[in-house]
Amino acid sequence: MTQSYVSRGAIAACAVAFATPSFADITPSDVWGSWQSYLSGFDLDIKATEERSGDDIFITDLSMSFEIPEEDGTITLIFPDMDFVSRGDGTVELKYGADMQFTALIEGEGGPDSQATINVAHTGLSTIASGEPEDITYTYSAASLTYTVGEVLVEGEPLSAIGAQIDGDITVTGMTGLVKIATEGLTSIEQDVRYDGLSYDIRFVAPEDEGSFVTAATIEDLRVQSAFSISQDIDVEDPASIFNEELNIAIEMTQGASETSMSGNDGNGPFSSQSSSSSGAFGMLFNSDVFEASMSSFDASFSVFGEEIPLPISAEIGEASMAFSLPLAESAEPQDFFLDFAFIDLMVPDLLWNIFDPGAALDRGPATVSLGLEGSTKLMMGAFNPEFFESDDVPATLESLTLTDLEVSVAGAELTGAGDFTFDNSDMESFDGFPRPEGAADFRLLGGNQLLDSLNSMGLVSEGDAMGARMMMGLFTVAGPGEDELNSRLEVTGEGHVLANGQRLR
Repeated sequence: MTQSYVSRGAIAACAVAFATPSFADITPSDVWGSWQSYLSGFDLDIKATEERSGDDIFITDLSMSFEIPEEDGTITLIFPDMDFVSRGDGTVELKYGADMQFTALIEGEGGPDSQATINVAHTGLSTIASGEPEDITYTYSAASLTYTVGEVLVEGEPLSAIGAQIDGDITVTGMTGLVKIATEGLTSIEQDVRYDGLSYDIRFVAPEDEGSFVTAATIEDLRVQSAFSISQDIDVEDPASIFNEELNIAIEMTQGASETSMSGNDGNGPFSSQSSSSSGAFGMLFNSDVFEASMSSFDASFSVFGEEIPLPISAEIGEASMAFSLPLAESAEPQDFFLDFAFIDLMVPDLLWNIFDPGAALDRGPATVSLGLEGSTKLMMGAFNPEFFESDDVPATLESLTLTDLEVSVAGAELTGAGDFTFDNSDMESFDGFPRPEGAADFRLLGGNQLLDSLNSMGLVSEGDAMGARMMMGLFTVAGPGEDELNSRLEVTGEGHVLANGQRLR
């Protein structure tokens, strides 16, 4: 369950591209022109003041504006000054001021403006551009970067005027990375960046005493790899035009140890939470063919307290993971999909156990829940087709389904299973509108009777309910060779018959 299932093809291509040295010369004019060409592709109104000295270019008053869709107003992003300076070896250095400031300005029609400012302080920031005008690689690094919330105005008034407040900062240390931007044919961006550490500390107070919170976190050894490509012919006023065969998004993130905390008041009373993990990962691949995602966290813990929670809630878990893959392209042939998730070695403190098991009748060892499914499907219509989600019927068929993994282990009992089925989509009558399955699944239950005895002795399950459960288990299971072991084989035949251990149920 620890495997990342997201395709790494785009990421690998990104790494190969970065590893290949570039021998072409590039000038400050090439780099600045590439920026303008790239941003103009998104219909941004770009304004800047240029000064030139030989090959070098000095940019001031740089801003980018775009109209708010279906609204009366514009958003303007104001950037700090920067210099494009030739290094004399066919590469270009981007230089910034010691202190930088980014501002987002929202201008309404006939009303006061709103704005938010981010101040940036840096140590050892370096950005070098190399390559060719339509295929530029930026190599950058910094000992530290700190982003601090600056002035925030809402309709011309500071937040304090409405009884609100927001401040805080985000800091990254030990940053090294590469970004490759290509603008020939497609617009594509490939990135590989690493941080020794990332931390943030944010404070927020809502207006009219509606609540407040403080949140902080630290993350070690963070790495982000990504590849993004998009058509240059999209209509920014039509978001649906983005979803075409040229769109591709691939992301792979890994991190080391992390800690987060939050505390505050939600208007009903105080609350707090803490969490930590030894490592984690996230991945995603999205294009016209497939949507895949995976995420995982290891050696994690969390605790939550609130005014409306009668006692603190906490837990520890060895692994929490989830992954899935869904085909998106129209195809007359079956396409694979899968879903996996796992919560392994979940433990809660005795304080929570004692609420419903004060006599410690149940086994309090670590609990595990895991499920793995694989299958195939045919899509009669691609998911990027505007009519896909407007159809009354799901434009897809289920062709096969395999239970690759099932484990539920809790309170001393353990259920495991596996199975494999195919589906006849021409027969929608045998199972009331569902394609007729054919195949079998095998299950094993260990410690089931002992768990029922314990629940009965605790008063959580009545004698009658326990007897009914045993009768049901007797109908679907047979005794296994081990102590307190029950086995079951559930089968659906080609005639639509349902069998349990060879006995026909339907």
